[in-house]
Amino acid sequence: MSDWYYLSGSEQNGPVAESDLQHFFATGQLPAETLVWRDGMENWAAAGQVPGLIPPPALPPLPVVTPKPVAVPPAVTTTAQPAPAGKICAACKAAPAQPNFPIPLCEPCRTKLIKFPVPTWLRIAAAALVVLMLVSSVRIPWELSAAANFERGRQAEDRGDYTTAVVDYQNALASYPNSIAILGPLARAAHRAGNDDLAVKSATQIVKLSGPNGQVDNDTAAIVNEILGTK
Repeated sequence: MSDWYYLSGSEQNGPVAESDLQHFFATGQLPAETLVWRDGMENWAAAGQVPGLIPPPALPPLPVVTPKPVAVPPAVTTTAQPAPAGKICAACKAAPAQPNFPIPLCEPCRTKLIKFPVPTWLRIAAAALVVLMLVSSVRIPWELSAAANFERGRQAEDRGDYTTAVVDYQNALASYPNSIAILGPLARAAHRAGNDDLAVKSATQIVKLSGPNGQVDNDTAAIVNEILGTK
């Protein structure tokens, strides 16, 4: 097989062996847009467009979440007056739930949940996920996009723009459809944006992915319990 020539700036270099040229791309010494040529090619072409010249990198592993048993709180006895006929708020167990919502919550509890700040654990998990994606995906545009979408979603939640956060988290989930680390924030943002159908769907997917024992970290379990109204 003939040797290769490549352009670095306006300077032509070569000939070099194919293994040496592949090493240049693998170590980042040359970008994938570098023009290359060898005997048999009609014209110069970008290295990334030459089949087999730049092997695809291995996909990065998904973030590992150490499962913790979920403690079930004892039942709370309330002395509040019975609510009128109909659904009761799943949070306070006293006031009547607002109509036309799949998740039974009263207006004060729904408002409180919407204003609830983003917890510290989520900020740390989000930062770790972004760093992992950026470090492991330097040359994979779709994974860089997933990391950027996740970060934009977190920032939108910080601003209280939950509708935008939902869109960004969904874009990130398209690259990691079974990531509980993304499904948890998506479920919470959808819930706060009033998109209860998506919130229930995401929370249900978390339950399925967590396995028959239902073991996820306590914070994710709290999100699922809050949305599904479980105890």
